[in-house]
Amino acid sequence: DRVTLGDWDFLAGLRYSNFSTQPMGGEENSDNDLAPRLGTVYRYTDDLSFYGTYAEGFEPNFGYTSAQGGPFDPTTSRLFEVGAKHLAFGGDLLFTAALYHIINDDIVTWVDAGSGPDLYRQRGQEQSTGLELEAIGNITDRLSVIANYAYNNAEVTEDEVAENVGKTKEGAPHHMATLWGKYDLGNGFAVGAGAEYVGERETFEEGFTLPDYTLYNAGLFYETGGLNVSLMGKNLTDEEHWTGGYYPGRVYPGDQLKVTLSASYAF
Repeated sequence: DRVTLGDWDFLAGLRYSNFSTQPMGGEENSDNDLAPRLGTVYRYTDDLSFYGTYAEGFEPNFGYTSAQGGPFDPTTSRLFEVGAKHLAFGGDLLFTAALYHIINDDIVTWVDAGSGPDLYRQRGQEQSTGLELEAIGNITDRLSVIANYAYNNAEVTEDEVAENVGKTKEGAPHHMATLWGKYDLGNGFAVGAGAEYVGERETFEEGFTLPDYTLYNAGLFYETGGLNVSLMGKNLTDEEHWTGGYYPGRVYPGDQLKVTLSASYAF
């Protein structure tokens, strides 16, 4: 529900979730949860507002066999977030800043592959504290931009393996950023270019860190009537990079240089 009092908006909600699944030849698994959500917005001016949010989340952990360490309890979360939104350039460009703190309980985490199927277990708690900055919209009649930066400090706060407490969460970079600009050339043509950055990430093997990387992308676009044509180039420098991994023998490479031509028509 939503209530407005002067320059303030107050929001409150309650969500009930019920999940069930039954694999062929197996027993039925079910979970349910009641999750509240609270929020407030203060409109300081027509172009500047501040907000705060509290929300709880619930995610079932179905699909893990006993050979993989399952079944597992659902993962629950609590989100605390405050932020501000500002419209600039006559309302054409939106700036957003947010600070957040997330607490996740009972997270399913990988343990070992061994000689059989992957083995998992449930970790007690992880906490993440971070900052997000974003600008999206039009700088001029022809130039639009999307830019964002995220800082995230995610660490293990409860674990049955005592030496894991205080460590950075696996696969969680401290820094991420993207930048994309698009310029309208007129007569239906436009060009775009940008970059995306992902910082270093820890893995499940002590001392083995996935390196950071920066990818450069560009595109040429044409639109007329219902016809849309785009030529996109991604990872233009063909940089070798890794999107994830567990240990040196099990990492996942990102895409190499890729160029795609696509077209669509709307009747």
